[in-house]
This record gives sequence, C-alpha cells and structure tokens, in this order.
Amino acid sequence: MKTLLIIFFLFCSTAKAKTYLAFFEFYDYHGNLIQVEDGGRFSHVAISNGEFWLHAHPGKGKVEAVDSIKEMNFYKAKVFLFENDSLNLSSNALREYVDVTYDRDFDWSNRTLYNAELIALILGIAPSPMNFNANFWQKNSAVYPSGNLGLSPDDIFSELDNLGFQSADY
Repeated sequence: MKTLLIIFFLFCSTAKAKTYLAFFEFYDYHGNLIQVEDGGRFSHVAISNGEFWLHAHPGKGKVEAVDSIKEMNFYKAKVFLFENDSLNLSSNALREYVDVTYDRDFDWSNRTLYNAELIALILGIAPSPMNFNANFWQKNSAVYPSGNLGLSPDDIFSELDNLGFQSADY
C-alpha cells in the first residue's frame, strides 16, 4: 500500500497542467461580428493554467482572475478554446498580473495591460506595428496612433501553431 501511495504521489507531482487560450468573437445588437482588425475575428483573448482564467477586462479596468469563462460576463460572445500540453504556467507567476490596470491606450511602453498584450507577455510573443483602421476604432472618439508596437487577439491566434496549441472542446 505504501508503494502505491508513493507512485501516486510521484505521478501527481510530475503531471503537467494544460495551458488553455480562449478567443472571443463579439457581436453587436444586430448580430454582426465586431472586428477590431480589418478582416479579423476576435475581440478578446484569455489564458488559463487549468486552475483559473486570467484576462484584462476593459469594463472592469483591470486584469482579473476568474474560475470560469462564464464569469467574464461577456454578452453575445462565441468562445473558441485551444490547449497546449507542454506549457506549464505557474499560478504564482500568473497571479502577479492580477489587478494591473487595463491599458486603454494600447501602449506597450507603460505599466498597464490590455488583453492581447497580457497574453503576449506571458507566452513570449513579440509585438509588431499596429493599426487602428477597422470600423470599430473609427467610431471611437479616442485617437490611437498607428504604427506603435502591439498585438491584437487575431495576432495571437495566428501564432497558435508556432506555440503548440491545438483546438479543444469548450
């Protein structure tokens, strides 16, 4: 019996948790896909280490950890889930991002974070020059400078194969 307990303990202590990414498609009240990038699909992205979900919530103005995707409270969203068996993200490392202020300026040079920036920092994805040409941004009264470094959820999505993520059931 003692041998079985030791084997069980070793198995549990060496098992890696999966890393999950959730990509969100949002729709307006007419049922039209909201595109934050010309030709893009996704407006939000979140990450999980199997223990909790982490994302930068624009409505709450901060990075938050929640137990489930449903707790993010996004209305009219379709969620697409992807998993990676080889990444092992520590809960302590992820929790360091909790309560960081949401970056409404989409600026990588400050200490605030927006959703794709958060995920890119965690996964080590380099930013590239951004543009704010999509209709979504033209309707907004704020002015965002094109050409600054950054990423969108669609940019993160395009890196999934390189990062070893595969489609998962939601």
